[in-house]
Amino acid sequence: GGLRYRLSILKSGDAEGKSTQRFFYEYDAPRAGEGHLIHTYLGDGDPLPPFEGEPVRVAVEGDIDAFSHALWDSLNEENRVSLFVRFISLRTGLTETRIFNERLCAKNT
Repeated sequence: GGLRYRLSILKSGDAEGKSTQRFFYEYDAPRAGEGHLIHTYLGDGDPLPPFEGEPVRVAVEGDIDAFSHALWDSLNEENRVSLFVRFISLRTGLTETRIFNERLCAKNT
């Protein structure tokens, strides 16, 4: 029993884009105020270099709206495309989701 969550990262496995690498990360016994972040790019460049490594552990502060807006506002405006944030209640298992898309208005579910 108990709550857990799983994240996945898909990456191109070759220069031609014909192969896909799939990485899965499972987190048992999540802790309040802590989460994991996957981002698409690491650093600056032209073109932007792809993300490398595992999901990054982050402190989750405030409610979902404050947290997701802080993340969105921290992204470089020239490079940001979308953001998906999900909060999971450790007490009830209920989820809240926020999705931001540069081409659309922020969407809440």
